[in-house]
Amino acid sequence: MINRHYSIFVFIIFLAACEKPVTYTIEGEESQHILFQDLEIIALPYKIDKIVPLETTGNNFLSDNLKVKFTPDFIFVFDEEIRDAVHQFDHSGRYLGEIISTGEGPGQVNRIYDFTVSEKGVELLVGKGSYSEAVVVAIADRNIIETVQLDVIGFSFEKNNGHYYVYSSYNYPLAEYRLSKIDLEGNTIEGFLKNDYSGKMVPMIERNLYGMDENVFLVESFNNRIYELTSEKLTCKYILDFGNYNFPSDLLDRDMMVTFEQLNADGFFSIRHHFENKAISLTGIQFQKESSSQSYHLIMYQHSNKPIKNKLEEGWGDIFKHPVAITGSDKIVFSAHPLNLIRNAAFFDGNQVVKSALKKLENQDNPVLIYSNLEFNAKTNTQ
Repeated sequence: MINRHYSIFVFIIFLAACEKPVTYTIEGEESQHILFQDLEIIALPYKIDKIVPLETTGNNFLSDNLKVKFTPDFIFVFDEEIRDAVHQFDHSGRYLGEIISTGEGPGQVNRIYDFTVSEKGVELLVGKGSYSEAVVVAIADRNIIETVQLDVIGFSFEKNNGHYYVYSSYNYPLAEYRLSKIDLEGNTIEGFLKNDYSGKMVPMIERNLYGMDENVFLVESFNNRIYELTSEKLTCKYILDFGNYNFPSDLLDRDMMVTFEQLNADGFFSIRHHFENKAISLTGIQFQKESSSQSYHLIMYQHSNKPIKNKLEEGWGDIFKHPVAITGSDKIVFSAHPLNLIRNAAFFDGNQVVKSALKKLENQDNPVLIYSNLEFNAKTNTQ
């Protein structure tokens, strides 16, 4: 299986939009059509409102590629590169230990692909070879209290409205549908996105599902659509048009290795993640060509029809490459390596939050969580 963070062809994306998004109907559904290439480019860092350093200990070293879930009392962190444990912190960043880890011992699980947090506790998507399991761990005593075998093999999941949503990638042998709605007993109730690819392609191990409040959003490789899941159906909410860099419609019918080589030579855009609540959305898009890449953010405020396209420039852009959540106060949370913040401190001169954090940070510390309302740190744009 391919972890796309290590693959030769890095399928990464950040949202894009046009000056005035067009709403039109496809297959009976209304979707917002966003012309990425027509957007004016902004290239500015965001103001930083709060920094939470995640405490570093001798056995909890983390990359900055994190999945993070917040509860009123705790922060739960899963490193999507190392994939060895779900870690627990308080809201000051103090380390409280592992909720669960991978291994063969008592109270451990085989392989963690994803996790979420519910009223039951921390819920894991665990790989078991020929099938997947949903494993529930109680937060209070960190004991496994429930294990449910699922009908499908999956690599990304969320829980919403009393059901699991599990993403299985493109390979038909793994699942009839790329996305499955599963009840809490492990039975598939409904499938979405028919999995009709039958060629030879290793499944992409990536985060596809993004749950915020009552909403779950889906992004996937080789697809310029962003889907929204409700309790009733899956709908296409956005279509990102990359012009000449759109994936060909018959992509999955071609020889994939030859196609990948051609895409890499010509360049391509790909959607990496999407965070959205009732007030704001942030989508990540990356352009890849041969050995170079460029990341962008697409920001959309729900009260405005004018999307914002921000180019993440080398240096300060590394601080904001990894969004992990939206808070109840509509701040976007990013994970960033301390070294990136230290190296680019000059962009935040006069910011007392940054100044105070830098006094306590070392180059090799665990990532920090950076909170921002996405206001820009300067009044002038660069093209």
